[in-house]
Amino acid sequence: MFYPLFETTFTCYRRIINKKLIFQADSEHLHSIIYKLVKKKFPEYKYSNSICFIFILPLVSLGPVILYNVHGNNKLCFLMIVIISILFFVVFNKFRKLKF
Repeated sequence: MFYPLFETTFTCYRRIINKKLIFQADSEHLHSIIYKLVKKKFPEYKYSNSICFIFILPLVSLGPVILYNVHGNNKLCFLMIVIISILFFVVFNKFRKLKF
């Protein structure tokens, strides 16, 4: 549940910063951006969602694995959440800047 919750929070933040409605759909989610990139590189491949999952899997599993291992230390948990948030933001911006 880490990635969907984080993606939703990040999307709300991104829409507020860009002065867009929070509940309006867009295709600027990380998984949507990766999907467009995969479809452009491999238009004939019919399992594009599977390839997208390979890119998303490290972000999906990184949070729970790290937080499970530091669950007794609240300060370290908070620091890990901040680091994971920065990592997500960096990855999101790198993929968003790619030309489709």
